[in-house]
Amino acid sequence: MRSTYVSKLSSLVILASVLRIITALNGQCSTRSVLTYNTALLDNRLSPDIPNDRLLRREAIISELRRVDADVVCLQEVWIGQDVERFVDGLSDLYKHSHSKLHIPGKYGPVLPDQTGPSMAPCPNNDIMAFLRCGRRNRCFRQQGQRIVGCLHAHCYHIYVRLPQECLTCAATSYKNRALAQRNCMGNGQPAFNMMTINTPGLLILSKTPLYNAKYTDFHPYTTETIERGFLEADTPGLGKVVCTHVTMNYPLYYEIGLSYRGVFHSFWEQGHSERTELIETFGNTKSLILAGDFNTGDRFGPLINTDLPHEYCHLAKVFDNTPVKECTLCWPHENIYTKDLKSALNTVVDHVFYKGHTNINVERVIKPTDALIIDNIPLSDHNGVKATFLVC
Repeated sequence: MRSTYVSKLSSLVILASVLRIITALNGQCSTRSVLTYNTALLDNRLSPDIPNDRLLRREAIISELRRVDADVVCLQEVWIGQDVERFVDGLSDLYKHSHSKLHIPGKYGPVLPDQTGPSMAPCPNNDIMAFLRCGRRNRCFRQQGQRIVGCLHAHCYHIYVRLPQECLTCAATSYKNRALAQRNCMGNGQPAFNMMTINTPGLLILSKTPLYNAKYTDFHPYTTETIERGFLEADTPGLGKVVCTHVTMNYPLYYEIGLSYRGVFHSFWEQGHSERTELIETFGNTKSLILAGDFNTGDRFGPLINTDLPHEYCHLAKVFDNTPVKECTLCWPHENIYTKDLKSALNTVVDHVFYKGHTNINVERVIKPTDALIIDNIPLSDHNGVKATFLVC
């Protein structure tokens, strides 16, 4: 009896989809497309033996966003305020509306304040130096793996909690270059022009249509993290609620000192599961929804595709619809040379556009290394983009 019911239900779903497509062909529907793309706009080297020109990659990504031409774009890892401003200003003729944590409410939607004027350094010089001295004095940095974090917990947490989130994010995005980190993050204690402003979750939405009720939600409020995780959301005509996020990657060494010290999580798996669960609890009953981003989880969708926490992907797919691409978005080094130094699962599909209340008519991998290269055949990011197209009736 149950199998008959499921079969009838599936047939009804298929029939409804066919009717929507027929209606669209009769001119009563339009299409809207959504792009998700992890830009990896770090000042760190993405791979130890490959130069990383962040500004050159940024300008090339802007050109690619014009070429791909989606209606709504969800970008991840745009950490630096000046980069947010460059995307917003450089694409303002195509995307008149935008939203990030740096935006403030305006009369006609979110507005991005000037990110290039004089500002204070993200890191209070005295506090960051005290934290480093504490770590060295207690020989924490001579430890290995999890013992480093344990040592900092035991001896230096009282200083760590004084560091602003902007400081931790700035340090995390440039720590492999000590001189760069000091220049960008510490300054001299006085306001300065072109000091790095920080978009702590790294998220940015660009849209051709207005964004209403826009806001940002931190997954882990009232604490600081090396990488802040959260989501942007806004209502937009046709697509309904649009959510842009970047969920924690599963990494064996858990180094989020604040969350670990308070006993909230003991691993990145626990943290990522909590974030995905919050997305389900927050948007699971939303009737018209786009949920896009880097979810750091995926199943096996096509030939040679590897899984990355497939049970976590199913956790989301039980609630949200998804038509995944059949090619990797985080690929083996022979396709993307930036991934030589990655510790995560490779040749996976971890970038997704989930949805509810829409009919997906196409999904494709975009901004591939073969499509967009900078000097010496270097790709624009360690990820590929995913563009999904929907019927809007």
